[in-house]
Amino acid sequence: MFEQSVVVDLDADESALVERIAELEWLKSAAAAAQARVTATLDEKRRSAEAARGVPAAKRGRGLGSEVA
Repeated sequence: MFEQSVVVDLDADESALVERIAELEWLKSAAAAAQARVTATLDEKRRSAEAARGVPAAKRGRGLGSEVA
């Protein structure tokens, strides 16, 4: 699926190439937004699980950033 969305016709004219760049920029932005939402959800779930296990608030969520980077 992803491979099809990044196919570029290198023989296309300039207008088509500019349009394709715009489409890819939109795709990149959409992926970044989805990644941010999923990361926030993971953080929320992780902190909730750690709270349930009695982890002190100051230590909850530690290491999550390095997991998703």
